[in-house]
Amino acid sequence: MGKDVLDWVLLSPNAVNQWNKLCQEIVRDKEISDPYQIPDEKAEVMDDGRLRIYCELPGYGEVEMFVEKREWGWNN
Repeated sequence: MGKDVLDWVLLSPNAVNQWNKLCQEIVRDKEISDPYQIPDEKAEVMDDGRLRIYCELPGYGEVEMFVEKREWGWNN
């Protein structure tokens, strides 16, 4: 895995909504009573320009989502 770059990127509202929806589905499907059990996410830039957002959810495994290049940018 690459270096975590989440602090240096801006996500589109659509990408944020998609990540939040994914986390809500996992919380519901895995019957997690406390959404704060989901650890802080990290991000890395893929070779094709997409951004991979991910976190390791205890008892579940890795959760990931890929964000198309048009849906994120660098925070200058």
